[in-house]
Amino acid sequence: MPYFLYEAYENTKQKAIGIISILLVAAAAVLPLFEGEYSLEKALNNSIKVEILFLNSNGLDIVPDDVKKLPNLRVLHLGFNRLQSLPPWITELNKLEWIGLGGNHFREFPVELLKISRLKEVDIHYNRIKKMPENLSPFKRLRVLNLKSNSMSPEEKSRIKNSLQLSEKNPDGISLTL
Repeated sequence: MPYFLYEAYENTKQKAIGIISILLVAAAAVLPLFEGEYSLEKALNNSIKVEILFLNSNGLDIVPDDVKKLPNLRVLHLGFNRLQSLPPWITELNKLEWIGLGGNHFREFPVELLKISRLKEVDIHYNRIKKMPENLSPFKRLRVLNLKSNSMSPEEKSRIKNSLQLSEKNPDGISLTL
């Protein structure tokens, strides 16, 4: 239980100030975890320096073509839009290491992701994916794959687990969430 609930405040105003100050301290600790650009327009003004882009919850049906103008993009947040597919040029994002696609409308796993050589983490939870590609071996550097809350059968989940288990190519294994 947060300690401020037990504090003896003289009045409601003091209690509110106490709670707000605790929240501000908490926000100051968490906000650095979310550094990056939240506007594609702003990102394009300084395209060379942008490594992290948040385009979550923007009602996107497609990934804007201008994203490919960010040559140093390492992290791309596209969660909670209306995406059903990824553009072929997404494979040109040579430095991309993390992509968030949770909460979209994917019915199929975007095979373009298999062609992004530096990709380490894929979060594609809460979509409508029933089946993964047969060959998952192109995921050479992948360390985290979140497929939770998709429409996969228990057999498909088992196949994925077996495909991505420890191997000579992947001695550390993959953190897999089904």
